[in-house]
Amino acid sequence: PLLLDQISVRFLPHTVPSWSAHTVLRQVQKDYPDYSYKEAATNPTNPADRATAWEADIIAAFKRDNSLNEFVATRDTPTGQFLTFARPFRLTDRTCLACHSTPSAAPATMVDLYGTANGFGWTLGDVIGAQVVSVPMTFALTRANHALLAFMGALSAVFVIMLIILN
Repeated sequence: PLLLDQISVRFLPHTVPSWSAHTVLRQVQKDYPDYSYKEAATNPTNPADRATAWEADIIAAFKRDNSLNEFVATRDTPTGQFLTFARPFRLTDRTCLACHSTPSAAPATMVDLYGTANGFGWTLGDVIGAQVVSVPMTFALTRANHALLAFMGALSAVFVIMLIILN
């Protein structure tokens, strides 16, 4: 409520729920720079949130199937394989329409910052985007390979010991 009072003076990104998620991710990326989080949208207010082609495909899948609540896949990139987890961002809160229905309904400070071309025309119940988390598979695959080698080594040792005892 304190931030909303200041919106008439200047638009504060802190009033948008995704701001805190991006802030936390910046802290995580200090230790894990390949991890990514994005609230991708086909019609975002902030152009930085515009969906890439593969993110747009995920959003389209959520739009086609209303019962789809998560999407998990691996994808190959030039830096290696990534595990991607996504959830739809459905517009269920009517208060979002105060800023995203039409440019004339939005706070003037928001329109001054982002313009009138993006982030409008949203309707209640629509899938407007997806929360997408991507993590590199290298760490998980390395751990899995080490576990497999340890298991196979232990199994081989048991087999050799049993062979010696039976002989």
